[in-house]
Amino acid sequence: MRLTVQGNADHLVARLGDVPDKVAANLKTVVEALEGELLEKARAAAPERTGALKASIEGRTIATRSGAVATVGANPTGGSSQGSRRDYYALWQEFGATIPPHKILPDIKRALAFNGLVRARAQSPGGEISAKKFIHGPFADMRSKILSEMRRAVEEGLKE
Repeated sequence: MRLTVQGNADHLVARLGDVPDKVAANLKTVVEALEGELLEKARAAAPERTGALKASIEGRTIATRSGAVATVGANPTGGSSQGSRRDYYALWQEFGATIPPHKILPDIKRALAFNGLVRARAQSPGGEISAKKFIHGPFADMRSKILSEMRRAVEEGLKE
């Protein structure tokens, strides 16, 4: 799951012909700072049962010809369980989910062990996971700051 903040001046390229280097540099600086702030707030808002989700939240800023693109996201499985239920864990925590009743079967061994009891299989009653909005919530809180900071970066770059 990834949330992307783009600070670029592509819409200005059509009007100006080329983005001044100062505008692109200003946008890169601002987007890097905003990415760091969003990353910090997302980690603070993340649910913490085992710590895997919080530890997996990472950010990255990439400079582009006309600015920068920042990405903040979470993947507690590290991509090693693609296609499994664990692969969707961050999405379920962010947006909530309804888990239907289902059988729990062993993956490798012949039996499961729960609280000292050994069974060949188990039945989950299912349940609800409430939405935590640990990434979109901080982003929504920062939205006006993100827009004003990027606007200011472009305006200052065009002045010089």
